[in-house]
Amino acid sequence: MSKDGVHRYYCSTGNNIKGNVYRGTVENYVSGLTAYFVNYDHNCKNGFLSTTASYKKGESVIVQVTKDARGTKGVSLSTNIKLKGMYCNFFPTSNMISRISKKATYVSSEANKKLTSILQQHSHGIVLRKSSLIGNAKVILNDIKHIKTIWQKIQSNNHFGLVYQQPPFYLQNIINHIHEIECIYIEGEGSDVITKYLHVIGMNIPVNTYNELLPLYDYFNIRNTINALYSKRVDLPKGGSIVFDTGE
Repeated sequence: MSKDGVHRYYCSTGNNIKGNVYRGTVENYVSGLTAYFVNYDHNCKNGFLSTTASYKKGESVIVQVTKDARGTKGVSLSTNIKLKGMYCNFFPTSNMISRISKKATYVSSEANKKLTSILQQHSHGIVLRKSSLIGNAKVILNDIKHIKTIWQKIQSNNHFGLVYQQPPFYLQNIINHIHEIECIYIEGEGSDVITKYLHVIGMNIPVNTYNELLPLYDYFNIRNTINALYSKRVDLPKGGSIVFDTGE
């Protein structure tokens, strides 16, 4: 949000585990589907791993959740790991040559020189996100180092089950919009997680813990804006209104 009001509003829709990485155990092979069922969590239904690779029953395998469980179906899994950073995506199990994201449709000569230098230092498995076009080279390199350190920790963790958990929902959105943020206000838990992450990648953004009696959403008049999002009637700035309703 800014002085002009709320620009984006994100809401978590429950406990999804998409993006989490597990060390699981191969249970059985489904020949007709060229797939395996993998036990990744003793408290959950086996996940479905579609792959052309060959595994033995009982073999340990590192997998990532690509689709959450739905209905009676378990989660979908992949051995093609993708770790997301602020400026890059890291594909540690891929032999792909590092490159700039295709979403970066225009790259200035200055940005191209900066990013080419970074890619020369990390030639495989890195895709520089669109945000890297305006990012500081040192911060981008810190981000790559941070992501690669996470992968090293995943590999060295031989325990069954969860070996890497995706960042909390609020941190993911901060990462995605970091260059639009001047300061951060937190009510409740989360300030330590955000501060630690910003410190690791070397970004200096003020993180303020909100402790006033009046709830944060009311103090910044956010609640009224959110309530208006779910209203069928939208009042226009110069008078009049639009009503959204179900048609026949």
